[in-house]
Amino acid sequence: MSPARSRIAVLALLYAGALAISAFTLRRGGAEFDEGIVLAAAARIADGQVPYADFAWPYGPGHGYLLGWSFDLFGPSLIGWRIVRSLADAAVAVAVFALARRGG
Repeated sequence: MSPARSRIAVLALLYAGALAISAFTLRRGGAEFDEGIVLAAAARIADGQVPYADFAWPYGPGHGYLLGWSFDLFGPSLIGWRIVRSLADAAVAVAVFALARRGG
């Protein structure tokens, strides 16, 4: 296997593993965010409101827009938000790994 394919395989395995770990919370919760605030914000963003300008939002702006997109994709659903959160958690794990390898 070429070095490039080997790196892609490692990142894919890491993504799959991180996704599996994060997916354990899909049915039981355990998120670090207050899901009520998160779902209310997602509904407002999906309706065209802007975080910070139209309503208070204690998290970064990308998070809110990702949530609004999840409402557009899945409808107003807690499980839809948790799926998107799990996918994002796995992507963060891969990004941190890639950055750590470059810096180390």
